Amino acid sequence: MEKIIESLIKNTCSFQAMSDEAREIARKKFRGKETEIENTIRISIDGLIASLIKETENKLI
Repeated sequence: MEKIIESLIKNTCSFQAMSDEAREIARKKFRGKETEIENTIRISIDGLIASLIKETENKLI
C-alpha cells in the first residue's frame, strides 16, 4: 500500500509540473488576446487546481 501511495504522490507532482508548464505556455500565447474576465477565470481555475492538489497531497501523507 505504501508503494501505491508513493507512486500516486509522485504522479501528482509530475502532473503538477506538466500542468504548470502547459499553463505558462498558454498564458504567454493567449495573454494578449484574453479579456480581463477570461484572465480572472483562468487565474481562479489555476488556484482551484492548486488547492485541490495540495488538499489531496495532505490526505495521502
